[in-house]
Amino acid sequence: MKNGNRGRKGWIEGAHRAVWLVAIVFASVFIGVGLSWQMPELDLAACDWLLRSRGKIAPPPEIAIIAIDEASVARLGRFPWPRALMARGLERISAARPKAITLDVLYSEPTTPADDQALATAIARAGNVIVASQLTKTTGDNGESRVVWLRPLPEIESAAAGVGHVNVVPSHDGIVRALLLRQADDGGAALWAMAAETIRVAGREKGGELRESPGAAQIGAHRVPIYSDGDEVILGAQNDGAHFERLRPARLHLDYVGPAGSFAGQTYSFSDLIEGKIERDKLKDKYVLIGATAAALGDRMATPFAYTESDLDLRADELTPGIEILANSLSTILRERFYRELPDWLRIALAALSAMSVYLSLALLQGRREWVKQLAAMAGLTSILWLIAYFAFTRWLIIPPLVPIIATGVTAALLSLLRRSLAVSAGIDARISELALWDSRSSDEGTLSSPPPNDPTRVIARLSGADAAAIVSCGRDGERRMVACCGAAFRPLKRRTADQVKAHSVSRALSQDEPASDYFELSRGNHSVNRRALILWLGGRLSGQLGDEGSAAGELILDCAARPADETLALCREIAASFLAAGFRKTPWDGANSALRRLRHLRWWPRGAAWKAYILARLQQRMITRSLFVERALRSIEDGLLIATADGCVTFANPRAAAILGVPERGIIGGDLFERLSESEQPQNGTDPAPAPRETLIRLLVERSPVEREITIHTASGHGRPRRYILRMSAVSQDSRGERGTAPALGIVATLSDVTRQYELQKAKTT
Repeated sequence: MKNGNRGRKGWIEGAHRAVWLVAIVFASVFIGVGLSWQMPELDLAACDWLLRSRGKIAPPPEIAIIAIDEASVARLGRFPWPRALMARGLERISAARPKAITLDVLYSEPTTPADDQALATAIARAGNVIVASQLTKTTGDNGESRVVWLRPLPEIESAAAGVGHVNVVPSHDGIVRALLLRQADDGGAALWAMAAETIRVAGREKGGELRESPGAAQIGAHRVPIYSDGDEVILGAQNDGAHFERLRPARLHLDYVGPAGSFAGQTYSFSDLIEGKIERDKLKDKYVLIGATAAALGDRMATPFAYTESDLDLRADELTPGIEILANSLSTILRERFYRELPDWLRIALAALSAMSVYLSLALLQGRREWVKQLAAMAGLTSILWLIAYFAFTRWLIIPPLVPIIATGVTAALLSLLRRSLAVSAGIDARISELALWDSRSSDEGTLSSPPPNDPTRVIARLSGADAAAIVSCGRDGERRMVACCGAAFRPLKRRTADQVKAHSVSRALSQDEPASDYFELSRGNHSVNRRALILWLGGRLSGQLGDEGSAAGELILDCAARPADETLALCREIAASFLAAGFRKTPWDGANSALRRLRHLRWWPRGAAWKAYILARLQQRMITRSLFVERALRSIEDGLLIATADGCVTFANPRAAAILGVPERGIIGGDLFERLSESEQPQNGTDPAPAPRETLIRLLVERSPVEREITIHTASGHGRPRRYILRMSAVSQDSRGERGTAPALGIVATLSDVTRQYELQKAKTT
């Protein structure tokens, strides 16, 4: 039955721990993942940090940039230049036979017909030029705001091999992290990004195409994974018989090769191109991108590599030109470095794994130096998480859910520590309840306990014949407080200062046997009268017996019609002094007892620390009072009393036992009980020798039978006559009945009763 109960209890405890684990993991995941969903900027910042931790990588060599830089503006004049100048540049680039030429300059407004036609002719002659288009907001005839494409001039668009949009959609913090591969205006006209169009045009001879499917986009020979986080748009048919098309906001995460200027080794000035300073081999079979890098032209955006303490303090040279963002987009597709987002279910699973790891680490690493071990475990888990996240991001191109994992782990740690503190608090409550239950049982079972917290003033009033009695405690700082009264409440008519109270206390201490008198205001219900009452000083011998010497001091006030006898006053003084000395003047026992009774009904939620300190202080004072009371009682026994452990080591000896054995009390403590008795015992003629310690221990500890025999002990000086004692020894057991085999023995109690007088009388009768 015991094994069954033990197994059931273990199963319940295991289920309890499992429930707590599930609850903490669920709450941690809910908070961590919810934080990530509600504050996506945290995830973006984590990705930026990983990208910066990876550092700069080499740009792809097949990309070349013709920059409209400060040197070109200084040589060729203020931008925009005549379009015939751009036509000359396109002819020089086309002569180098590049794969594709991307013109990241918007030509939507007409200039002179000759210049416009010259640029269109150069674009048509090259055959692989992609021109730019951009979304812009306009106001219609009815005043409504519309988003339309700002397309190139018709002759330029018709001459180009493709038209791509140059829109970038920065995040709320102004940083460009992703590219929308395809966008549409309010009229339903959709365009692909310039990077996609560039790859399509470059791969036309190999069947290059642009096609979007759920979860991916086919860009030439590259299958690009895309992510949609918005509602799809149904585009109407542009021609009769055409099918409707669904447009999704497809995002492509950009893999930046580095901060601004990362393509510096492959960037050439447009002025050098016009002047023929660029060798054709540097542009042959390359993706040539033409765009502005001059800071004055303003085509610059922030990237994850452009960061300072405040985004408002970003300098122009920390921003990335739009042509470099286009180069990074093209590099991402060409190298097929596509970052993958994890599905929500896997993010939740990883967050739950993080919470479980933290919880189990804190639960297992307890005991000695647990804070050191737990901090080391948290540092180890953090390091492992950082390494896995770093390699997942840089090697496997997976965007790790750092924010949910970290937030979930921190939440799990806090909840685990909170749960442990609640468990510890509940355990303290349980221990307090056990102490209170043991304290109440000790009195119910008739065991020795401290004096009950009664009010002795009724007994004092009855003994002295007083109409009213009160006990007042006097603190060392002069504070006087009434702690018990009956019949009426006493209040002094004249309020004394602290110095006067101290002087009064000293005078009473010097003449404590002589009562004094003073006028008091006695309150009985709603009535009060002024009466002269007797004052007896409480202090001295008795007040130091149950506590610190001189700690209990006060006054006993009696409203008597006639002065009681001196013996009665002395008795009343002793009763009142005992009440003060027991510590009841400082302890609100009724409040503590009621709080302890309420504790038994509040097991599901632990109480506060202040309440625990309050109850523990009360229980501690009660236990100390009881311990002192028991110790004084044991030391006051007229018989010799020795208490030893099960192996005979003496742990307590009262003064009478020390006097009988002729050894100081400190000399007995720690010694062997049987050696002390054999050293003091005097052999007797004609009697059996004292049994060996082995036989005595067998009777006491194994058979659980008491040992009683008569011994003779010589005096310490050796000159007086020997005295005879009855030695009684019994085992102290956990079971109060002391039955054999029911509970292990805790020690041995030995008493020495002086029977010398009885022995001599019996001997005189027989002679």
